[in-house]
Amino acid sequence: AELAAWRAAEACALEHVPSTLSMVAANLGDRTARHLMCLTTNGAALPLLTGCGLVRTSGPGPATVLVGSEFEDDAKSEYYLVNQVTAVKVAMAEGRTVVLLNHDKIFEALYDVLNQRFLKRTDQQTGETALFLRLAIGTRSQLCVVKEGFRVIVVAEADHAYQNLDLALLNRFEKQLLLPLDALGPFQRRAVAELEGWVAKVVAEAGLGSAQHAFSGFHQGTVASLVLGASKFEDANAKRWFPDDDVVIAVAAAAAAAAASAARKGPGRSASVEARGSSEDSGGLNSGGGGGGG
Repeated sequence: AELAAWRAAEACALEHVPSTLSMVAANLGDRTARHLMCLTTNGAALPLLTGCGLVRTSGPGPATVLVGSEFEDDAKSEYYLVNQVTAVKVAMAEGRTVVLLNHDKIFEALYDVLNQRFLKRTDQQTGETALFLRLAIGTRSQLCVVKEGFRVIVVAEADHAYQNLDLALLNRFEKQLLLPLDALGPFQRRAVAELEGWVAKVVAEAGLGSAQHAFSGFHQGTVASLVLGASKFEDANAKRWFPDDDVVIAVAAAAAAAAASAARKGPGRSASVEARGSSEDSGGLNSGGGGGGG
């Protein structure tokens, strides 16, 4: 009886646990909260943030997305670092969000920013008060104005963050583990379950050891990524696949239509727009070919 009561209490408590997306939204809406670090796998977090409408990369006041360079010369270049820090400075002055994607080299320059060590100054003539934060590169530093609304979101692979980032740096952030499964609604979850069952049948009939052998780049988030892209991140769009439609065919057709639409836009788009198109239009949330493999 005691065990049954404990399990019932646990189930009741789990029902009231807020979702990851709601906690991310609460952080971004709280001006007093710490800056946010989204830990993820296979690069899923940024497309999830944009697809779910938590971060805007277009329209008024778009977020600035800074991607860390993997080129060795960039890692050693002060010119490259200055350009990146300048982009942060502009976003601070305009009160916009900055997303740092795999950008370990910039953290030292943002020491005071991440610690939120604000300096308040009052204009003697107008009486207006302004907030400042210090940006630093090497031995040089500068106080820069900060407008209300400025936020920093760090997107990092979970394994990389745990193994390579300093504990002191990690402690400056509110950390959330954000995966494709966290963005699924009830009908999307049903679609994922049916697709995963279909994948298991294909693997069994082909006599292969795992889904990775049947689908290039397949991983744990592939199916959820495909469903989110095919439903355009809206659970209502997945509802129409039930109860009469073949979910496998419906998802495949939706993904193919999105890919064809992106292809018709032509190759003349900018790199940033093309990157957004690959995640939002065709549903490829994950790097490494996961979406295409599903």
